[in-house]
Amino acid sequence: MGVYVRDLILGQVCFLHPFRTEISTLFLLSIVVPS
Repeated sequence: MGVYVRDLILGQVCFLHPFRTEISTLFLLSIVVPS
């Protein structure tokens, strides 16, 4: 599981996939603004 999550993070950083970046942004916003 940890390897999978790490792969997603590395994949986002290395390739900057728009979809993954959007998901990450929404995820971070959901943490910062719990609504």
